[in-house]
Amino acid sequence: MRNAKYSVMLIALFSLCHMDGSKAEPPIIMQLQPTASAQDASGAETDFSAIGWELLKTDSLGPLRIGLSSDEIVKLLGNPEAKSEAKVWGADAQEHQQWIYDKVGLSFDMVTEAGEQRIAMIKASSPCEFNTSRGVGIGTDALTVMRAYKAEINLSESDTSRSIVAGSVYGGLIFSLQDGRVSSIFLGASAE
Repeated sequence: MRNAKYSVMLIALFSLCHMDGSKAEPPIIMQLQPTASAQDASGAETDFSAIGWELLKTDSLGPLRIGLSSDEIVKLLGNPEAKSEAKVWGADAQEHQQWIYDKVGLSFDMVTEAGEQRIAMIKASSPCEFNTSRGVGIGTDALTVMRAYKAEINLSESDTSRSIVAGSVYGGLIFSLQDGRVSSIFLGASAE
C-alpha cells in the first residue's frame, strides 16, 4: 500500500515537472524515493518527528532560525510592521505573539521564555528572498525541494501537488506549492 502511494506521488511530481516545461528524465524522478521511508531496511519505523526537530536545530531561512531572540530579529529586520496581542495558548501554556514583516514576506510566532521573546515558528512567502540552508526559497521548483530534502521527506504527510513536508507537521519544514513551485515556507510545528 505504501509503495503504491509513493508511486502515485512520484508520478504526480513527474507530471508537474512536465507541465512547467522542464525536461526532467524519468531516472532522476525515480531517484527521489526517500531514503528514509516509512520503514527502513530493518523494518523499523522512521521517526519523522525526531527528523523534523533535528532540522529545526540545524536549518535556517537566511540568517533566521528557531530560537533567535527578539533583539537579534530587530537588528536584522528592524521593528515589525505589526504585532498581535500577546496571548497564552492552552496547547503549551506559553505566551505567544505574532510579529509581521509584510514588506519582506515574513512572519514569526514569538514565544516568551524566561522574560525574553524568541522565534518558535517562521513563515516566509513572497517577496521573501531568504533561502533555507539547502538553497530552497520562494519560487523554487518542487523537484529541487525533493532533491534537497530527499532523506527527510515525509510522504505520508505530504501532498506533492500542494505541499512537501520535511520531518513532520509536529516539527519540521513545510513547503507549500503553487503551480509546482514553492509559494511559502513554514519552519516549526504546525500541529500539536
